[in-house]
Amino acid sequence: MNRLKCAVFITLLFSICIAAEQSPAPYDWPRWLGADGTGASPAKNLLSEWPKEGPEILWRIPAGIGWSCPIIYDNRLYLTSLEDKTTEAVRCLDAFSGKEIWKYTYKVKYEKMEYGQGGPRAAPAATGKYLYTIGAMGNLFCFDRQTGRIIWERELDREYPTARRAWKGWNISPLPVGGKIIVNLGPDPEKNNERCVAFNFETGKVEWLYKSPVKIETTIQVSQTPQVTVYAGEKYILYSPYCRLSALRVSDGKPLWSYQLSEGKNTIATPLLFGDYILEQPFEKEQILLSVTGEAGKYNVKEVWKTKNSPSGNYSYTNYGGNLYGFASCFPLVCVSLAKGTVLWSKYGFKIDASLMVADGRLYIRSGRDLIIAEATPSGYKELSRTTFKVPVGNNDYIGWALPIIANGNMYLRFSKELLCVNIKNK
Repeated sequence: MNRLKCAVFITLLFSICIAAEQSPAPYDWPRWLGADGTGASPAKNLLSEWPKEGPEILWRIPAGIGWSCPIIYDNRLYLTSLEDKTTEAVRCLDAFSGKEIWKYTYKVKYEKMEYGQGGPRAAPAATGKYLYTIGAMGNLFCFDRQTGRIIWERELDREYPTARRAWKGWNISPLPVGGKIIVNLGPDPEKNNERCVAFNFETGKVEWLYKSPVKIETTIQVSQTPQVTVYAGEKYILYSPYCRLSALRVSDGKPLWSYQLSEGKNTIATPLLFGDYILEQPFEKEQILLSVTGEAGKYNVKEVWKTKNSPSGNYSYTNYGGNLYGFASCFPLVCVSLAKGTVLWSKYGFKIDASLMVADGRLYIRSGRDLIIAEATPSGYKELSRTTFKVPVGNNDYIGWALPIIANGNMYLRFSKELLCVNIKNK
């Protein structure tokens, strides 16, 4: 077994530990990119083709506008949305029936955004007791997950004003780790520093604030949710909103190491981990595989490969079988060799809002109203089945940007005005 394959295996073991810490129920999806942060579902025995009449829709409900992904924790689904032009909502539903358990609404005034009708952008995050959400204007809430009672709240846009956020708003998902909620704050108003904050997960008190000078060219898409890793038995987050990747210690925010990336405007995709390897994807620039070695505080970070042939689009790539699958900028679906960084194949023809989930050896792709099943194989794009949903869409918003979420054998699909639960289990 070569070093990179061994690293992938070690990552799987680490992912199991992270998942066990955050999600007691099997196949839950408790935060952005799932419990293990890989963006892949462990679900098995799923449909490889749709029935002729289309997949069974278990339930469908009006959902309000939003680009945020739903999450699943302990058979409950949590979702944020824009109810009207001045009201955002947080909802808790029974994941199997779609029945509403609780709902909280709050007033917002969309400012400094050129594309406000998209609604909330950030995926919620859940733990055993709490639910954390961030609205498009930076309203951060901690709820009692069962009852919807507010435990604490922060107004990020007021407390940590930023340089102009352009059309994206606040779309960094909260990251629960080590008794803290980590939030990428983006640049200060003068665009002189990058910033990241850790709040106490029970009180909302600031535990630490990381602030470091960095060259910032723009703030158009400040949207990277950090990743979690471990060095020498301590948890760190990997954080690279612009052109520098840093490992910050969860306990106190102290940097362990930093690595200067090629100059780029921003980074959207969450870093991906493969043992001692990290995949970085500066937005629309390149993909870089880094190796991190060392111990006792002395770490060496070096480039393994770099390619400009498959720069990331809006989502992180997902690893399956030693190959990376995802949508590059300009929206082709690509398969990239993890070992070499070479593009093994690419396929155009998907909508601007296309996203995918890897599960059971297949790609489940949502592209506009279409839901596609394709093989996860390096030998070429092999479409197995396709179906089209009849869903209402608005005049001024895309059909939906949210990832298709798989939990407990069901798939949750968010369109611009509806949320659907679809049965994808093999009978």
